[in-house]
Amino acid sequence: LIAFHLRIDPSLSGLDTDLRKIGIHPDYFEIYKTLAYPIPPVADIITMAVREAFTPDIAARFGQYEDYPRSFVISSSLIKDKT
Repeated sequence: LIAFHLRIDPSLSGLDTDLRKIGIHPDYFEIYKTLAYPIPPVADIITMAVREAFTPDIAARFGQYEDYPRSFVISSSLIKDKT
């Protein structure tokens, strides 16, 4: 249910309604929303830091976005269309 909502609306604005429908107590809605966004493993965070993923200006200056495959953009856009 959460994965579905993340695909259609990353802000999870409609999640409360569906959680209520399946019997989740409203006191737990915020917990479900918080856990919907997992924290990456430490190794991934280190890799992103080394590649300056947290500093888009620097990443762009070094050309990290230049070889972004157009076919990936097209394929990934089709995934959302199928939901």
